[in-house]
Amino acid sequence: MQASFIITTLAVVMCMHSVSEACTAATSRDKIKDLDVSAVVLDQATISWKFPEDVCLEDFRITATALDSFGKETDDVIQFNTKLQSTVLPELNRGTPYKFDVEVNYGDDNYGASGTKVATPFINCSTKGTPRKIENFVLKEQNGSDAVICWSIPEEGGCIDEYSVGYRMKPSNDAEAFGEAFQWRILKKYQAGCHSFSGLTNQRTYEFAVRGYNEASQKSGEPSAITVYMADSWSCANVPTYYELCSAAKKQECKPLDCEQIAANDLCALPSVRKYDVEKKTVVQYCSMFCGCDVPDDEELENIEKLQELGEETVIPDDYACCSVGGDR
Repeated sequence: MQASFIITTLAVVMCMHSVSEACTAATSRDKIKDLDVSAVVLDQATISWKFPEDVCLEDFRITATALDSFGKETDDVIQFNTKLQSTVLPELNRGTPYKFDVEVNYGDDNYGASGTKVATPFINCSTKGTPRKIENFVLKEQNGSDAVICWSIPEEGGCIDEYSVGYRMKPSNDAEAFGEAFQWRILKKYQAGCHSFSGLTNQRTYEFAVRGYNEASQKSGEPSAITVYMADSWSCANVPTYYELCSAAKKQECKPLDCEQIAANDLCALPSVRKYDVEKKTVVQYCSMFCGCDVPDDEELENIEKLQELGEETVIPDDYACCSVGGDR
């Protein structure tokens, strides 16, 4: 018998604006964009979309309606609300086409902009097999005390009936290994996709993990894990009177500038004088006695992100950058 499910998710409050935060009223130009249904495997599907982040809203309502062989809507409906701009829809009938609708709830069940897409889940897993290792396990966001991790559903291997997500903290950031076992939490399969951890310790290193579990075989897959340094904001690490010499100076092909000369020649931002640890949100400023040290502004952060995307191998250092004025080669 077909049934209608209403599922309330415990979603992370991300990319959202509370009533107390500054936001703008919706207009007819604000629309659901780039609605995408992906990983349509097993009996679940991942759905994502885009909507302006500065528009005042309460949440999004997701509706999955099964279609019959003629493409007409049936009374087999799954519906729930989420504050995220992506989610996983569970309990779908394999091989049945669904119409996926996303609607914006502006508050008090006042629904507006919407988007629609049709897709069909298909079976591609073993009902009694061991789940495969979780794919694309990444950190989506962290602010020093809270972290959001996300992953993709494996398209093969044993069907996943529930997930375990875990975390553990290093005894100290200098420790070589984690001194404790993972603290695991059990998630139902419709909670797949992303999970939040709160109450973490700022400026400490954590390891997060996720694995799938198959009920029929009573087996868990190999866990996927990532290591994250929790930091709420950028900070400075000062090295007063030293910097790493450029290659020409190391080879004694020129006379290097001292720290006072580095500052006088406006060279405090040289890659060998100012380094960035993006993971720990730390600026290492050499020659800081003369250069001082400031955390990156918005423009500098944007440049750092671009360099990260390009990769370090694309940054070609100046072999003579630290040589005295006039060369002295």
